[in-house]
Amino acid sequence: MHRMYYASLDHALWFHRDFKIDDWLLYAIESPSASNARGYARGSIFDQSGTMVASVSQEGLMTNLNTINMMFKYFKTNCTYFFS
Repeated sequence: MHRMYYASLDHALWFHRDFKIDDWLLYAIESPSASNARGYARGSIFDQSGTMVASVSQEGLMTNLNTINMMFKYFKTNCTYFFS
């Protein structure tokens, strides 16, 4: 079993016009890029009439915890001044 590490590197939410949050909304999302343990997603939020009321963007990191543990062991062994 692989234990994974996930982190949001940056994210944003823009409101383009007024809308009622308790009304029906459609959230359309796509991920146009994912490589080298990083992924990018963007989305649009539409009201019932089809008008875009908000948009979102997020970049994230996903990696195996074993990789992170190996990196820390390397740095602790070879770069002790980081951990003093």
